Amino acid sequence: MNFPRRPDGPPVRGDKPYSAIAHLADNVVPFVAMANGLRQYSFSAPAVYEADLEQGFLIIEDLGEERLVAGDPPAPIAERYETAVDVLLALHERQLPDTLPVAPHLDYRIPPYDMNAFLIEAELLVDWFLPRLDAAVPDTERDSFRALWRELLQPAIDAPPTWVLRDFHSPNLLWLPQRSEASKRPSLRCSGNMCAAAAVLWPISTPRNSSRSMQCSPPSARARFSAFSHGSTCATASRNTCGICLGSGGICSAR
Repeated sequence: MNFPRRPDGPPVRGDKPYSAIAHLADNVVPFVAMANGLRQYSFSAPAVYEADLEQGFLIIEDLGEERLVAGDPPAPIAERYETAVDVLLALHERQLPDTLPVAPHLDYRIPPYDMNAFLIEAELLVDWFLPRLDAAVPDTERDSFRALWRELLQPAIDAPPTWVLRDFHSPNLLWLPQRSEASKRPSLRCSGNMCAAAAVLWPISTPRNSSRSMQCSPPSARARFSAFSHGSTCATASRNTCGICLGSGGICSAR
């Protein structure tokens, strides 16, 4: 893995760039911290064999190429989706630390997935998607959009913290049968426990059909999702949180 320290982009809110607000990693330290942390708790994550933290160069385990889908067009493999949701359940049952060791005399404190981090990602809809469709968004509508999201997200902010995975969905997940689990290299955060399994059960995009419904997910996996989301403090809020056997990667947060 070759990931030299990257500079911040231009300011987008006040004097802060998007990467700072969303807590994106700018070096490999979070990757090493979370990979080791997940493995410590018996979750499948890439082993880091050698690390040059200053140069951003890691020698890590080869995770193979097996995914959660197979065929042409790709179709979900029920057992693998079930494992993905089961790992989420197992992860969120644990009390997890907000600081992880990386190397002698070096710890990594997982940054908070706070309200600003949530909102900067929700606002991608009005900042990028709608303008791309030539849809104007008046300031009053933007303010209402933010207010609605604040209301929906507050229960998650108030909930007990846990590690949260970003972009945890089938294109990013790798299946390691020798571990009887799946593994991925995601961006990680910590925050309140929410409806995290949504992304792994969300539509599977293929070149022939990029808008298949959630019904493409196996029924047993959807049942596990139901059990996971029952009683969720913010099940209606959209969030790219998920957890299957967990690699490590770009960012992390915790409250």
